[in-house]
Amino acid sequence: MKPPVGGGSDTPNGGDALRLFCFPYAGGGTTVFRRWQEGLSDAVKVHAVELPGRGRQFTKPPARRMDALVDAVIEGMSPYLAKPFSFFGHSMGALVAFEVARTVRDRLDVEPVALYVSAHPGPQLPTDQPPLHNLSDPELRAELRRVGGTPREVLANDEFMRLLLPMLRADFEVSETYTYTPGVPLNCPIVAWGGVDDPQVSQEDLQAWAEQTTGPFAFAMLPGGHFFIDHNRRELLAALDTSVTLWH
Repeated sequence: MKPPVGGGSDTPNGGDALRLFCFPYAGGGTTVFRRWQEGLSDAVKVHAVELPGRGRQFTKPPARRMDALVDAVIEGMSPYLAKPFSFFGHSMGALVAFEVARTVRDRLDVEPVALYVSAHPGPQLPTDQPPLHNLSDPELRAELRRVGGTPREVLANDEFMRLLLPMLRADFEVSETYTYTPGVPLNCPIVAWGGVDDPQVSQEDLQAWAEQTTGPFAFAMLPGGHFFIDHNRRELLAALDTSVTLWH
């Protein structure tokens, strides 16, 4: 099976660069990370994780539970973990990256060099966000318009939204039905980023990630809201590149 990753051209055993597997936010695909390689040093090779139901995996049904999504990702990713690798995830992607990191440690006895998370509280924290996956189409579109992150022209395109909404619902369902299971902390460093103007994720929420590692932990706030990953990419990539250089 083809690996569910894009943007990296090296074979499973090829290349000396650190492989940075990037997990998108809900509804996102590999295009979220399309220009990331330009902002990182040659020591890093970006691999954008392609989830079921989109891109080259469009014919596969989107996962609706975390365990199914983790299994699907690891099935294609495992041949690529023999070389040093790190994970980055934004929003829902942070949660998925964390669970994939724990699972490859337990199943394959390998850990990321580092885990980078952004715009998501520590996974052990209870959520007070209302569920979105069971909203009607008009209600869901209104909520997407409110939180931002979806271009206005996309929201206005009925044909495109008919394709996007089922994928979004599935992603939201993954997050909203997720139940944290306490386990052995990771050993790798965890670095967390948040947006200064993000109403959904506070500094305290980000600091809670420290409980998930016995290694170093750091966090920082960057300008922008929940989708600072798109609106402040340059500063995020500069911080990420510095961190990768430190830990690689």
